[in-house]
Amino acid sequence: MSAEKSPQTGKGCRIPLAVVLGGTVTVGSALGLIGSCIESAPRREKALNEEIIRRIEEIGGDVHRDTKNRLRAHYISISDRELTDEDLENIGNAIHVEELYLFNTGLSDEDLIYFRNLSNLKEIDLRKNAITGKGLAHIQGAHMQKLWIGFNPLTDDAVEHIQKMENLTDLALNDSNITDAAMAPLGAMKNLNTVNTTRTQTTTEGEEAFLRQKAPGTTVLLNHNAYSIK
Repeated sequence: MSAEKSPQTGKGCRIPLAVVLGGTVTVGSALGLIGSCIESAPRREKALNEEIIRRIEEIGGDVHRDTKNRLRAHYISISDRELTDEDLENIGNAIHVEELYLFNTGLSDEDLIYFRNLSNLKEIDLRKNAITGKGLAHIQGAHMQKLWIGFNPLTDDAVEHIQKMENLTDLALNDSNITDAAMAPLGAMKNLNTVNTTRTQTTTEGEEAFLRQKAPGTTVLLNHNAYSIK
């Protein structure tokens, strides 16, 4: 016969079986045990967040804490350092981060899966890595406003995933393999009004295709040139 397990009130918190079966433990004791479990949850979260921040700072990461909750990382920046799987896992566990800057850190498309749970991201800098664009499928873009992903071997396939970032306003694709085929679909993104495709395979025709998609009255900054759409 398998042993009966004590019920859980939360992750990692068990109440002795005697409490449930009406043993010698009093109601008051049972409530006290439940209360202590509930109170321990914030302590566990604090310890976890502090450990995540400590590990990121140990590898040279610059971490800014949330002004409203000092236990949470709001901003993480690491550059010019090859990141290991362990490093990426630690970053991926900083689930409250809103701004993530990983310039020249050896990232591939496959590495981006570590960021699949970062649902609060608003800005991400992935410049100068080895990303073709398909890995962007792992990036949650519901709140994304700024995406800098130039200096990568990007292809037009990246656009499929970028288009899902409906709140995107600022996009850098410079120094990549993007072509004119990407420009009209990007222009159709209603909030996207600042785009850099310099030193790519795009041409003047692609720029015009982008601008034709913009609504009248819109001001667009395309490749450092301002356009007022009429």
